[in-house]
Amino acid sequence: MTDNQFLELFPEEAIKEIRERVDDHKGSHISVKEFLGQAKGFLEDEFPYVSIRGEVSNLALPRSGHCYFTLKDDEAQLRAVMFHGQRLRSGYTPKDGEEVIVHGRPTIYTPRGDLQILVDSVVPYGLGMLERAFEELKVKLQKEGLFDPDVKKPIPQFPERIFVVTSPTGAAIRDFIKTARQRLVTGEIILCPTRVQGDGADQEIIEAIDAIEQIATSRDVIVITRGGGSREDLWAYNSELLARRIFKCSIPIISAVGHEVDFTIADFVADIRAQTPTAAAQVLFPELNEYAERLAHLSLRLSKELRNKIYVHRDQLMRVSKRLKDPMARIYEKRILIDELTFRKDRAFARVLNRYQGIVRDIENSLKKAIGLSVEDKRQRFERLTASLEALSPLKVLSRGYSIVTDEDGAVVKKGADVTQGQRLFIRPYKGRIKCIVEETSS
Repeated sequence: MTDNQFLELFPEEAIKEIRERVDDHKGSHISVKEFLGQAKGFLEDEFPYVSIRGEVSNLALPRSGHCYFTLKDDEAQLRAVMFHGQRLRSGYTPKDGEEVIVHGRPTIYTPRGDLQILVDSVVPYGLGMLERAFEELKVKLQKEGLFDPDVKKPIPQFPERIFVVTSPTGAAIRDFIKTARQRLVTGEIILCPTRVQGDGADQEIIEAIDAIEQIATSRDVIVITRGGGSREDLWAYNSELLARRIFKCSIPIISAVGHEVDFTIADFVADIRAQTPTAAAQVLFPELNEYAERLAHLSLRLSKELRNKIYVHRDQLMRVSKRLKDPMARIYEKRILIDELTFRKDRAFARVLNRYQGIVRDIENSLKKAIGLSVEDKRQRFERLTASLEALSPLKVLSRGYSIVTDEDGAVVKKGADVTQGQRLFIRPYKGRIKCIVEETSS
């Protein structure tokens, strides 16, 4: 690929931005790695996902399971890589010289500076528009997780009701019922008539699923089926709207569309894909002979187990009956045991009571002794404090012949200089009170 061909891949705005960055770096420089990294970023931003038609050449299939080839036309070529996982999911491996349409993400492999496309799926170009549309939708829904095994709902072993969504006059319903009659049918088969091809057929099937879901339970199952036909005849079952409705349905769905070689989008989204309407009936209903044999085997096992249980319990009953005594003797023994236990209880209670009465008496004596000692100690201390107070009392001094002299305000006169002639004083001897007037003072 020439430089001009490489630049033609980008819109004018991207080319302008690249040139502006180049102008900004004039006089400076960036590394090869930085340049290729920026170019890779521009490419992946502008072309996140593309579909390219070309001829396969230089095909290489190493042991890793990856697929390497060159996609070319008369004027250019492009390296392509399809990793092992994408190759398995695509279900198709291209061949040298074959014209194909690849779907994937363009990028630049920076270690070599190669422009290449990471391929998600490959479709032969000769399949036409319907096949390309089928593959594109298949890739889209697969990426969204609608085909993941983890989201598939289990089919009940013995469904209560089987809602068959198909044409009431087609071969599919006849084959389904014919097969069911030859097998063990444990539930009710309910026909939900719809068109199975033509414009609007997918919408009728969606409406039938809506109506069923309103009355069905987890013990029911839905079978979407029709007979074989061309790709155009089966196209209603490749509807994206129908695929999403099947995915969101809370009731398990079996898809049985066409013959063994026919695959539709509904087959991939459904919880189980049956190859034909007959195969759908075989999935749901076991063979009578098979269950008759299983029932006979289980009946034999049950009889054997019951006999063994009877023998075991009979032996146990005989052993127990030998150990059984006269009921009145058992009662008499229990009465004696009760009397003995009552006597032992009364005796034990008396011992405990006597022991605790002695403890209470000891505590009472100890308290009385402690209280007596405490009262005597407090009395002696009181007497000592009383004697100390009396020794320090002014009245004790007065009893020895001393008196206290105060003025009219009650202030104590301590020396002669504190009074004047004619001043009224009060003299307090040990007993009584004397009022006097100062006639003379001396210091």
